[in-house]
Amino acid sequence: MTREVLIPTKDRAGDGDNYTHPVKIDYNNPIQAILVAPNEYFKFETQDGKVGDHPGSTRVGFFRKEISPKDSIVSKIQVCYHGNYIQGFKFFTKDDTVVLEAGIKLHDMQEVLLQDGESLLGVKSKLYDKSTSNNTAHCNLVLIIGKL
Repeated sequence: MTREVLIPTKDRAGDGDNYTHPVKIDYNNPIQAILVAPNEYFKFETQDGKVGDHPGSTRVGFFRKEISPKDSIVSKIQVCYHGNYIQGFKFFTKDDTVVLEAGIKLHDMQEVLLQDGESLLGVKSKLYDKSTSNNTAHCNLVLIIGKL
């Protein structure tokens, strides 16, 4: 069973392409890494190594950041956003240790608590616009969470 948590961007719903990764949720293949480019552009990678694509984007310079290093269990996700788009993520263990920080955290933040056994299985969003430079900025991000 999955649940969806919307992280709404206040000023812009996004008028770019839809982004969904993975296309089909697989409980044995959770999101394991975030790929980050300068200026808060993100891609997501599942455990099988597949990375969600941003159609038409020419953005380069993504750096891979592992969400949950060995022997750590994520219990909380903070998603930071500006009025227009998602700007950053923080992933925490039960004792509030940060295991991943990606992007910047300047504006609003929404916290998502994970129950025991839950993991981030996928993401959906509307991309900022269809330009080659902004088609990697996420608006109205939906985290798909479920028990493995």
